[in-house]
Amino acid sequence: MPIFYQLQVTSAYEYLEVRFNKLVRCLGSATFTVQMSLYMAVVVYAPALALSQVTGIHVYISVTAIFAVCIFYTVVGGMKAVMWTDTVQVIIMFISMAVVVFKG
Repeated sequence: MPIFYQLQVTSAYEYLEVRFNKLVRCLGSATFTVQMSLYMAVVVYAPALALSQVTGIHVYISVTAIFAVCIFYTVVGGMKAVMWTDTVQVIIMFISMAVVVFKG
């Protein structure tokens, strides 16, 4: 962080450009974009698959529904809605882990 502050850069990719060159910055950005695209696919597909198994709805419809809900609450509620959703998810995860540990 002190290096970022001294160089007055706002992102790791800007630092890559200062430290190396613009090509390295673009490669880093492209790598991150591909990685996040693959990550988002898994993050959406896994719950869609579970929803599909439980309800019998086709997976593609489940994926579309999950995307629609996420986009809706993000657009309507902004970052605050995203933070509250993350908070609820963490609480559910901790409760689930506690149940698994104590109930077996």
